[in-house]
Amino acid sequence: MLTLSAIQEAILAQAATQPTYLVDINWGGGIQRWSTRGDHTVGGIAYTGGQIGVRGAANWRTASIALVPTAEHAATLALGDWIGASCVVSLYPIKYHPQIIEAGYVEASYGYIGTETGATITLIDGVLSAGEYSGNGPITLSVRHWATVGRWAPDK
Repeated sequence: MLTLSAIQEAILAQAATQPTYLVDINWGGGIQRWSTRGDHTVGGIAYTGGQIGVRGAANWRTASIALVPTAEHAATLALGDWIGASCVVSLYPIKYHPQIIEAGYVEASYGYIGTETGATITLIDGVLSAGEYSGNGPITLSVRHWATVGRWAPDK
């Protein structure tokens, strides 16, 4: 069961905190490290933003992720050799705030920068179990916790 510390719950409840997910996925011939929100370096490991979205990872059993439908991703999906490959989805709590250019002045066009507010929280340590692509929209991949493979995944 997923449990958060009181500090982690307080961080995630803040209005200025936006979820950033980090995904370590064995995809396309090797481990890819992607972030749902911009580029990040966590513990010396670089995560590249813009390739992936997390649609659901509310419990430790299942998750759904969405990939940008590039030709490379579609070709990897068609091969099918990714089934059973490892996939870890983590939450990386970051508090975003406007980028301050000089004291007392904020330039909106410079966007937002983030401050790490806590350690990553592993939401699911699993394997890729299914994939879907209709030719229109993202490539959707299902992740199941490794302990549920070969068994029915519990509903709740």
